[in-house]
Amino acid sequence: MSIKKLPRVMAALAAAMALQSAEAVIVQHSLAFAGGNSWLARFSITNDGGMPELAALSIYVSWAEVHQLSVLTSPAGWDSLVLQPDAALLSDGMFDTLALGSGNGVLPGQTVSGFRIQFDWSGSLSPQDLRFTVNDPVTFSVLDSGVTVGASPTMVPEPATWLLFTGALVAIWPFRRVLGQRRAQ
Repeated sequence: MSIKKLPRVMAALAAAMALQSAEAVIVQHSLAFAGGNSWLARFSITNDGGMPELAALSIYVSWAEVHQLSVLTSPAGWDSLVLQPDAALLSDGMFDTLALGSGNGVLPGQTVSGFRIQFDWSGSLSPQDLRFTVNDPVTFSVLDSGVTVGASPTMVPEPATWLLFTGALVAIWPFRRVLGQRRAQ
């Protein structure tokens, strides 16, 4: 490969990295210790454009570690409820929220925040990321799923190992002749 082709290869790698790191829905959480075993969780939902309107979401909590789950607040136009975890059935608890009416959901490029729940935690460590599903508001079939992420100032996607390896090969390819000449001497 010639040096002239290197910018094209690098552009192709950058495009592949951008496609790989795209996510349709991001659910951020921030957790705050409220004393005793009690914790507060705040959620924000971002639609990165992978869905026309996000209108139904479920966030799951561990049946073994969460008790006394309750909704504190929801944004205007949203109806939220909780289902308690059930250790006898080994059933996780759930925070479920639904946009009331068309246009109240999270449109592409928008973020909706103001979801707050409280729960008692019996785990040995502090609560971590939680599983979520995005559901169709009519059929309740799962459209997307993922894991919540802790709120942070910036989110930087990490490239896959194969992209890093390929990038390294492309970067050292022009120096192969120099290395070969040194070995010959």
